Amino acid sequence: MESWEVLEIVIPRKASEKVALLLGVTADYVRRWRREPESEDSPKASGQRSILDRICDLIDVCFLVNPKDVYLVIRHINNHYNNLVQTHSVAFETQHCQAKTAAELLQEAVEAVNQLNLEACDDQTYIELVQLRAKTDSAIAQVEKTLRIKD
Repeated sequence: MESWEVLEIVIPRKASEKVALLLGVTADYVRRWRREPESEDSPKASGQRSILDRICDLIDVCFLVNPKDVYLVIRHINNHYNNLVQTHSVAFETQHCQAKTAAELLQEAVEAVNQLNLEACDDQTYIELVQLRAKTDSAIAQVEKTLRIKD
């Protein structure tokens, strides 16, 4: 997936202004990140390079100057994401909450497996698998919080 396609999914239209405010940029600038950049195939597109593109540029440059240690940048980003999931997760309050989370996880898994088995491997397959992983990470964090409370 291209970075603009990722941001189109991750930043819903209605959230552009909030994201802009939190990052100290204009809402129009954020909206442009979510659009396909102008190209020969799409001469009227109005997107522009995004903050995500800049992060990828950083990884590329670090790889050029120090390929053996660039994984530290990726690990840092992954750790940041994992810390967010841990911080914002809540323990299961009831059996019903556990069952609901299990059902949602199962639904995500079914969607990902169906996409993988029934459709071609494409961007949607990738999206389904990433969403499954995110839902699984969240469920794991909830179980960890629940176990800590019981101890």
